[in-house]
Amino acid sequence: MFDKNSLFFEEVILFFAFLKKPKNYITSYKDCEYVINIYHFLRIKFEILLFWTIILWIINIFLLGPISYNVAKIIGAHHKMEFVNIPIYIGILWAPLIEEMLFRYILLCNPIQFFVTLPFFVLLLLTGPSYYNLFLLFLLILVCLYFRVRNSFSIAFNWNYYILYYQIIFYLSSILFAFIHVFNFSFNNNNKLNLLLIPLLLAPQLLSGLVLGWIRVSRGIFSSIIVHGLFNTGAILLIWFFSNKTCV
Repeated sequence: MFDKNSLFFEEVILFFAFLKKPKNYITSYKDCEYVINIYHFLRIKFEILLFWTIILWIINIFLLGPISYNVAKIIGAHHKMEFVNIPIYIGILWAPLIEEMLFRYILLCNPIQFFVTLPFFVLLLLTGPSYYNLFLLFLLILVCLYFRVRNSFSIAFNWNYYILYYQIIFYLSSILFAFIHVFNFSFNNNNKLNLLLIPLLLAPQLLSGLVLGWIRVSRGIFSSIIVHGLFNTGAILLIWFFSNKTCV
């Protein structure tokens, strides 16, 4: 699997090189116009998407998950949500779609386009799925497709500034993605130790944000939505399995 000539080995090398200097890659990917492009999406090697999903599962289950769990016990953090009671479609479809558009779309699109849609995606994240929100989501997708057809990179904007600060944009999007998950917890102990250990508590989300950011840049927003959905599917199935085992 990790033979030096394998596709997966090359993918991992590219990932770490991208993390080292994200802005070195953004110009070439911008020229490829990986924004919303069905043609490029259909050409994607899906084994790569499955590879990253499995990597995230393994690292989170055997390393970051246990660290986060033990940190939660130390600082008295408890999940507000009962995961068993969360509708499957929210975890597999709604959350990946909204969160990717909110935190990863900015990584390869005109910031003007992003900020036009930002308030609406925040609204969808906060209010959750409903008939009205599904209609709003449909309209937002049409807007994004319109920008794509129009070629969003041609919209007046100084791309030199975007590329100059791209490293900050990339890492900030990953940090914000991890940080919003802190609101899933309630804390029994109100002391400074909570603040110091929160990065460890959110380590699984931070790693996921970095990987999904790479996938979004290298293979498009559809691909990051798919990997996000597959990852959540595995987590939901795992929680469902152990909850049923406990009840027996």
